[in-house]
Amino acid sequence: MDSLRAELNLGPVADWSLVATWVVGLFLYAWWLGRDRSVVLRWAGVLAAAAGPFMLPPAADPARMYLCGYAVVFAAKIWERGANRVADPRCWNSPARFVVWWLLPPDHRWPMDAEDARANRRRGRRRLVRGGAAAGLFVGMLGLAGQVDVHGTWLGSTAWALLVIYGFIAAIADVGCGLVMLTGLDVVEVFRNPVLARSPNDFWANRWNRYINGFARRHIFFPWVDRLGMRGAAGAVFLASGLMHEYLVVAWQGGWGSYTGWTTAFFVVQGFGVLVAHSRVGAPRWRRPLAVGAHILWMMVTVPLFFAPLDEAIGFLSWRI
Repeated sequence: MDSLRAELNLGPVADWSLVATWVVGLFLYAWWLGRDRSVVLRWAGVLAAAAGPFMLPPAADPARMYLCGYAVVFAAKIWERGANRVADPRCWNSPARFVVWWLLPPDHRWPMDAEDARANRRRGRRRLVRGGAAAGLFVGMLGLAGQVDVHGTWLGSTAWALLVIYGFIAAIADVGCGLVMLTGLDVVEVFRNPVLARSPNDFWANRWNRYINGFARRHIFFPWVDRLGMRGAAGAVFLASGLMHEYLVVAWQGGWGSYTGWTTAFFVVQGFGVLVAHSRVGAPRWRRPLAVGAHILWMMVTVPLFFAPLDEAIGFLSWRI
């Protein structure tokens, strides 16, 4: 299969033409799906979105990387459209607004009036500053890796990897969302100081990737909580998140890897951590420095399950300048 895809690689123009066709086709499907919200058609759209990255050979970067990232976004958008459950229904009021909703991953809301838009622009400027700081952290870590052996010890390597991943994705999220907010839209804050999390529950519920958090609440947790209970619905959220990230790793690689299954295991372990933390609600709270330090230690011990397959897929542990 890999050799067949390699033979079909006709160059960047053909790659990006295929990407454009895929994006427009899925967009039209999502727009039409508002008229027929059957579960079968919803799943058909999700599978079509997920198939996108496998249309290109593994060497077709950066087009392949773009497809991998937006495959998850478009699958979520199609599901949200079919379920008729969105953060702000005004996002679907016109074709132009629908385009914005389709291409902007995080949840967003249109301003109520001119004052609301001005307030959103002020928050957008602050978001840009924070995104610049995250970008500085990312570049600084890459520069450090170019000067010293950051992977000489497990502790140093894990701490460096955590900062690199956070700096990279936080910079993209805050800069991208900040630029959009300059138009007056209110875009959900994707990351809220995750390093200050006091527990796994605080980290995943309040601070890390709040876009995915909101989507999971609307489409997995609340629809299933009556049938599975709080613990069962929370477990379903973490299992779904693990499978989604597992898909991303496989799609980046173009097939199975040496660590297939580790990503899902990481999210299952994190789910258990959240349930344990939730069971302590009402118990005496640790002082903030102790709670934050304990959570950082928890992440340091468990995150290699996530980093090993990610490094195999994109080689981020070798990034340096």
